[in-house]
Amino acid sequence: MLNINQYIEEKELEIIRLKNEIERRKILKEKIISMLNTEISIPDYVIEDIIDGDDYMHICLMINVATINNRISKEENKKLKEIILSKFEIKNMYDRISVT
Repeated sequence: MLNINQYIEEKELEIIRLKNEIERRKILKEKIISMLNTEISIPDYVIEDIIDGDDYMHICLMINVATINNRISKEENKKLKEIILSKFEIKNMYDRISVT
């Protein structure tokens, strides 16, 4: 059984880990936006899925969701998919996107 001090110490360590993960994700987000080098305002949920390493098919579906939700236009949809294909060297729809 944990005493209160051990519990507090564990929670403090968890907070530090979470802060580090948030900072890591911010850096990766900036890197992705810079890498894609586009004027398209990419929704955060698309960028988060790229950070998470989802496959190209999933990313395309999320881009379609952004279009349906009027976050990006049909033209931007097509352009963004093409940019992602080239920048991440996607060979097929099930390739996972890797950003480090």
